[in-house]
Amino acid sequence: MHQSPSSRLCLAFAGLSVSLFLPSVHPAHGEEAPKTDGVGIVWFIGTVQHGDRGQAVFDMGDAHALDNGEAVAVFRPLDMHFRPLGGVSIQESFASWSIPARTSPIDLKKGDIFIYARTLDQLGTGNAFREGFLRQQIVKTGTRNSYSTVMQQAEADALQTYIARQPKWARDHKHVAGVIHSASATHIEKKHVQALLKQVMHLQVFKALEVPVAASMGDEWESVIMLLLPVEPLMMDPPKIVTTDDGTVAADASAAEVSTATAAQNTDRFVDSCRRTVERMMFIRAVEERRLAVVLCVALESIDWKAVNNRPPANERQWFMLQIQKSQFPSLAEDVQFLDDVQRVMTEVRQELMNAS
Repeated sequence: MHQSPSSRLCLAFAGLSVSLFLPSVHPAHGEEAPKTDGVGIVWFIGTVQHGDRGQAVFDMGDAHALDNGEAVAVFRPLDMHFRPLGGVSIQESFASWSIPARTSPIDLKKGDIFIYARTLDQLGTGNAFREGFLRQQIVKTGTRNSYSTVMQQAEADALQTYIARQPKWARDHKHVAGVIHSASATHIEKKHVQALLKQVMHLQVFKALEVPVAASMGDEWESVIMLLLPVEPLMMDPPKIVTTDDGTVAADASAAEVSTATAAQNTDRFVDSCRRTVERMMFIRAVEERRLAVVLCVALESIDWKAVNNRPPANERQWFMLQIQKSQFPSLAEDVQFLDDVQRVMTEVRQELMNAS
């Protein structure tokens, strides 16, 4: 069942929005307490490899719930963080590997990582997952040559990984059930991947709150966070508005449209000014650190706090620290210079726009 991206964002926001306002720390260990809303996201992480003819291949396939025509989010590892490249479709999937679409504009390199997401409900029980895979292979292998015992072992290992972990994941009832790596991805440092996934989910919350992620961070970030939304909640019909004979509601609606357009223009101006100011003041920072600074400033300014039953944070520095902890640069939450710079950006941009009005 296909659902609109906006409906999936709503459920992502419902599960994660508390992180905008309150620190969710485990009292015993000082770590973030896992959310137990039962969504059960399973992250699949693999790497780009080179095939027999030198073409790029993904080292996950049918045995990892990856099929023809689906898309994955691709990232390039940098210095202890990742840069998004965008989404790539699967041209053809095999049991334990797949071929990316040759029409993709992304220049894939060996070592790039790809990520996609499923939920436990989508994958089913271990037995259902295995049986679905076997039925799929009966259809596919009828038109393909046999393949090596090495490949057969790879698909068996992939199936067994999910079968063994699914019962505990289902019992734990967590928002994120767990992670399944391909063999080549096990070397990637766990804490860096976890930080990346935290940032992805946090940007999904921002997107649900209508923060302009693409304008703040680039189209690649918006592309990957939308691809990594696996949740498919029930669709809800919009409320119906009944007009009165005197046209009062219609007039109110027209005024609301004008107000919305004005707010959008103000946000656009804020984003443009914020990007310019960050580039000028924080040019020594890595590109992804600067992008993070921009989206945090834009989020603080553009979120409709009344709509989420909250007030703008009284202590903006603390708010920035909480958001940074959920990025792929959590150590910046204790970087005094970074925090000072972000607050200076907010001050300068607000002053600039006030003077221009």
